[in-house]
Amino acid sequence: MGDFNAKIGDNNQGLKHVMGRHGLGNRNENGDIFIDLCANYDLIIGGSLFPHKDIHKATWLAPNQRTVNQIDHMAISKKWRWSLLDVRSYRGADVASDHHLVVAQLKLKLAANKTSSQRVTQNKFNIEKLNYGEIRKKCEEELKESLEQENMDELDPTEHWTKIKEKMLTKGENVLGLRQRKYTRD
Repeated sequence: MGDFNAKIGDNNQGLKHVMGRHGLGNRNENGDIFIDLCANYDLIIGGSLFPHKDIHKATWLAPNQRTVNQIDHMAISKKWRWSLLDVRSYRGADVASDHHLVVAQLKLKLAANKTSSQRVTQNKFNIEKLNYGEIRKKCEEELKESLEQENMDELDPTEHWTKIKEKMLTKGENVLGLRQRKYTRD
């Protein structure tokens, strides 16, 4: 959003993907540049989407106190277009400027908390078995053997890490087993 000194006008022929038909005035050179910018970056000009009286579209009052223009704009990504409910200017707001305050109303939809049945739980290994010498030694030997069998010299670091992780998970589950969850009721 900002003061672009861009008059976009109300003619949106061939530009419906960038702007609506409720702009104010006639397009100027800065308006063409702004529309091109929005088209290149998949933005929509919010102030032209909603029908309002001209006094609620005007964002700048000229020193002669008669001429008004819509030169301050809010642009939003097409991805978030659904969340934009309204854009208009407020003439009465005291912002110590010859520009009017431009306000956008947005609706955000936040993801709901997942219930306990929807949560993904990670299985954890029973690492208490590592306290026993023979099980720890068996785990070390099996992991070492499985890693020696793989030819990992030719792999890039990401693939190398993925192979090591897979081997550790499978050997850990085979040798240690999964930890049983203890549920307590209060």
